[in-house]
Amino acid sequence: MDKVKLLDESLARFDEMDDESRKMIINSSYFATLKEKEQLMSGQAGCLGLVIVDSGSLRVFINNNENREVTLYNLYQYDVCVFSATCVLQDITFNVSIEANEETQILVIPSIVFRKVLKQSLIFSNFFVRAMSAAVSDTLHVLHDVTFSSVEKRLASYIIDNNIDDNITFTQEKIANDIGTSREVITRQLKKFENEGLVEVSRGCIHIKDYDTLDELSEKE
Repeated sequence: MDKVKLLDESLARFDEMDDESRKMIINSSYFATLKEKEQLMSGQAGCLGLVIVDSGSLRVFINNNENREVTLYNLYQYDVCVFSATCVLQDITFNVSIEANEETQILVIPSIVFRKVLKQSLIFSNFFVRAMSAAVSDTLHVLHDVTFSSVEKRLASYIIDNNIDDNITFTQEKIANDIGTSREVITRQLKKFENEGLVEVSRGCIHIKDYDTLDELSEKE
């Protein structure tokens, strides 16, 4: 996609920013392509800058020393990845990792330019604050669910939210990472759902048989 069009679509009121800030962003930003599973950022390593998704998708997640992962959210076309830019902010650090779900093209606004425009443009700084607030809110929501919701509820909700024509084709390892548990736990819970007649599990596919009961489980307090 054309760089300016992507910036217009992704950054609120980009066309209203002062000319100097706009030119700095346009002239310094660059496209990059990530392969599937390629990491854009791991933990607190590196200081890339603000990242915008042009095509494909990114996964933002946290993990621990035992390689257990929790997906915080996914980013798609026109979405802005704020966590890749928090390294330029004093006293704010987020130990998150970012990787491509598939071959993904991104636009990068380098950290040095991001820092300058953040100080110079009120429109840009307001946009970033709102984007950061939304990202933190999404993160807290996920962490709340992982901490306080049962695996049964989280898995039921995941199946309801991610099915296409009553089918889920993600691997059990991906599902485990996305809802913050282990593959073994997912296997046991799916077997329980299958025994209760809620789903049918086959190689590479989970088919919904009782949507209404799964939906009730996903809403259970």
